[in-house]
Amino acid sequence: EHTHTDRPQCGGRPLHGMRRRESFLRSLTARELGPCRPRTPAVDASALSLRASTVALSSHLELTPRGDAVTTLSLEAIDERYLLAGCADASVALYDVADTPSAPPRGPPQPRRPVVQATRRSCRSGHTGAVACVQWFPHDTGAFVSGGYDALVKLWDTNTMSPACDFESAGRVHCVCMSEVASRHNLIAACADGDDREVVLYDPNVGHAAHRLCGHRGVP
Repeated sequence: EHTHTDRPQCGGRPLHGMRRRESFLRSLTARELGPCRPRTPAVDASALSLRASTVALSSHLELTPRGDAVTTLSLEAIDERYLLAGCADASVALYDVADTPSAPPRGPPQPRRPVVQATRRSCRSGHTGAVACVQWFPHDTGAFVSGGYDALVKLWDTNTMSPACDFESAGRVHCVCMSEVASRHNLIAACADGDDREVVLYDPNVGHAAHRLCGHRGVP
């Protein structure tokens, strides 16, 4: 009697994973040949399904902060090696996620400590409230921005792990962002409590807000 309940395999790969890939390739072919528009629900759904099927926890890498809970993450896009983590205790940690062991791990992964972490004690000019958002400077890993519940937006020098400049907002900062395609400016967009439904653009070259974008009916 056949009692094997595992999902069917083909060349070591589950058939359901192969079907997802085949469906995604058919959608891409249809898009390239013209029957379907560049962005359609079918293509988007196939891409999301394929990516979700390949997500898995690392078997050898587990990152552990030295402080409180992690509230935000940002992986730089140049080498995809350095990961920023903002924490609820106002600290910012930097991890090297490409530093992998040379030998296969035995047992559960060992927690990996950050390469460096700026805390309220080690960096007097850092955040004094929870760090709500971080983002790498889009063009190199020498700088990054952060926003916190202390109503401050900070531009950091990665080499010294200290703020190069900061901007005071009207309230708790919830989101910061720098453009990945801008070539003539380094404006930092930020959303915060109390900004009267505005997105504020801060200019590090002049040290204060350069523009205020209105239009939201609620808090951005």
